[in-house]
Amino acid sequence: MDRRVFLGSVSGCVGVLAGCPSVLDGDGSRDHKPQLEVFVTNAREESVRVTVTAVRGSTEFFSHGYALEPGHGDESESFVGTPTEIRVSIRSGRTVTREYSVPATCESPEVNVTIGSDAIDVTNGCVSS
Repeated sequence: MDRRVFLGSVSGCVGVLAGCPSVLDGDGSRDHKPQLEVFVTNAREESVRVTVTAVRGSTEFFSHGYALEPGHGDESESFVGTPTEIRVSIRSGRTVTREYSVPATCESPEVNVTIGSDAIDVTNGCVSS
């Protein structure tokens, strides 16, 4: 094989990998993106239909609708990403947006949403000491 052909091939492969989104984040960083389990619980005494959406800026990582009976929950969904906000929309018209972050020391982050009669809570599932 000719040396020029070999070096040209290697340069081309490196250029392709440098722009590969599976290797680099959209902003060029190599940050770890956790697999976040989503737990939604209805703590009300009535059924509720709700949509949970996870975003960072204009990037939407996750959006899913749930129909939950009183006292029941759903933990069937997950996504990969690092959202900064969780938006919870109840079909009755109420929508809240909560800031979301995960401490670097958290080994198993989650998105926990609890729909109460007076409040909607969003936590990261990390135990703080």
